[in-house]
Amino acid sequence: MSDKSEPRVSMIVPVYQVEPYLSFCIESLLQQTYPNIEIILVDDGSTDRSGQICDEFAQRDRRVSVIHKENGGLSDARNAGLAVARGDYIVFVDSDDWLALNYVERMLELAEKYGADIVACDFAHRKQADQEQLKTSWKKTKEIVLNHDEAMLAWLYKKYYGVSACAKLYSASCVRNILFPKGKLHEDVGTTYKMFLQADKTVYIRERMYYYREREDSIVNRPFDRRRLDYLVFTREIMDLMRKKYPQFFQAAVSRHFQGCVQIACAMNEVDFKLLMEIQKYARQVMADKNSRMVYRAIAAIAALSPITAVKIARGFV
Repeated sequence: MSDKSEPRVSMIVPVYQVEPYLSFCIESLLQQTYPNIEIILVDDGSTDRSGQICDEFAQRDRRVSVIHKENGGLSDARNAGLAVARGDYIVFVDSDDWLALNYVERMLELAEKYGADIVACDFAHRKQADQEQLKTSWKKTKEIVLNHDEAMLAWLYKKYYGVSACAKLYSASCVRNILFPKGKLHEDVGTTYKMFLQADKTVYIRERMYYYREREDSIVNRPFDRRRLDYLVFTREIMDLMRKKYPQFFQAAVSRHFQGCVQIACAMNEVDFKLLMEIQKYARQVMADKNSRMVYRAIAAIAALSPITAVKIARGFV
């Protein structure tokens, strides 16, 4: 029995067509070494047995609740979970992934130790189903404590952690009134930076405690979809916001947008001259940005003269 005075952690899991993987994911949540959790499974209109599996787990453990809804996409499912979450802290888990069994305990320990609003760890990438293993991670690493500005710059430059909503624990105050953009790809790019803007303190640990399943049908492994340009819609919004309200982050936002432009251009099957012009537009700024990753500064130096050449070269590096 958990101590009611202990912080409650809400674990939000969007579920859609993941019958082969779902039970393993949920087991990794139920077996957490920290007991005071609520698991919110959001069945986003699945037509396989995913919804039934959710209900079976809810009958088995009272910490599990299920929302059945019409299909609205990942963002809509997460928003539905956030609407009912009662935890002091929030964790997002994708339903084909799984967690180290002490994930919540370790992340919460650091949040409480430092009074942090966000705690981030690393991903462990897994390609084969036979690599599934529920285990506790005992390897502890250096704890890097970042203030508001340092954490935001780390997000923009991808210094410690990426944009994903997963592999992080958030204070509920950081996610309150923030919604994921419904119907968009790369929804985390347009959302998690808002959470970091709310955080006074962030802790990062280089510990692989979130197990990410690399699937052949993932967005990055499919033929290019023009909807992936949503990524650049979000990075332009970020640049505009930083220019107006947070000028200390504007240069970092430019570098982030430039990286996105290069990555999208590399993924496209055809040449998009408008995108090439945008790459060239920001190339000199990125080239002069000593905080930007060296590979992108080098690409920017080439792009200043020939963006199409820069993209051809970049395909071998990004």
